[in-house]
Formats: sequence, structure tokens, C-alpha cells
Amino acid sequence: MARALYDPEQGYYGAAKARVGRGGDFFTNVSIGPFFGCLLARQFIEMWHRLGGPADFVLVEQGAHHGDCAADVLAALREFDPDCFAATTLWLVEPFAACRRTRRRRCTPSVRKK
Repeated sequence: MARALYDPEQGYYGAAKARVGRGGDFFTNVSIGPFFGCLLARQFIEMWHRLGGPADFVLVEQGAHHGDCAADVLAALREFDPDCFAATTLWLVEPFAACRRTRRRRCTPSVRKK
């Protein structure tokens, strides 16, 4: 399965053959708009408050792909709770260089790339 998905020459994701979105092979909540990111942001804000509003609040997204979800979450955090947004550090973990390059163009400077 790893080879079929992640091989750099033949893999669905590794060889950049994946077509994600309404016109692609499949779509996810993130593919159809920012609502899912807004829901996650509301949950993160609640967690942040329950933790006492720490000065450094770290979120990690594994398999961030192009950063669509991250961008939606950050926009919602900024809008709904600027204090939580200011405390948030977002780490995006993505193994594919092409996705990391696209993500860097899409996400705000508040996102730390890994």
C-alpha cells in the first residue's frame, strides 16, 4: 500500500497523480470550502480557553497536503478569537516537497513549516 500511494515515481500521492477536489478522484470536507476549518477552529478555541489561555498553543496537522485546512483554521481563529490566534503556532507535517511548496504560498506567515 505504501508503494502504491507514496512511491515517488508511481505512487498516487508520491508522483503527484492525486486529483483531490470536486472535479478530482475524491473530495473531503476541506475540499468543498472553509466550514470544516471553522468548526475545528471553534473546538481549538474552546480547548485553548479550557487550558487557561496559554501563551504558546501548538497545533499539529499531519499530512497537511497543500495547507487548505490550515489556512481555513487560521482565518477562523483570527476572526473568532484574536487572542487565541496570536498564541497559536501551527506545525504542518507533509512528506511531499511539491505539496510543501504549494502550502508555503497559501498559508500565512503564522504557519511554521516542517
